Amino acid sequence: MCGGDGYKALFVTRDTIGEGERILGEKLMGAWCHHLSQSESVPSVICFMNNGIRLCLEGHVCTEHLASLQQAGVRLLVCGTCLDFYNAADNLAVGERSSMPEIQQVLLEADSVVTI
Repeated sequence: MCGGDGYKALFVTRDTIGEGERILGEKLMGAWCHHLSQSESVPSVICFMNNGIRLCLEGHVCTEHLASLQQAGVRLLVCGTCLDFYNAADNLAVGERSSMPEIQQVLLEADSVVTI
């Protein structure tokens, strides 16, 4: 399914970066997504769980940047259990609904995983 040849995964479990002020964390996450979408070095897949799924929902500042990454071939996997928990399945704007087994397999087979 994956792995080998520099297969990189990004694991996003939050809708902010850091533990400080929420407004700053949201701003940092928006900047992270923007700069990642402009970068030549991108992951093969980005997996979203828990609050991280919010980046993929309609109206989030990161959605446009993630759509750009998806169009460039980055696979975006969004936790289905999390979508259901947050009652957000109908608001998914980018990415594909996924499952724990699929996300787990992708992360375990990746050559490197960065968690934010």
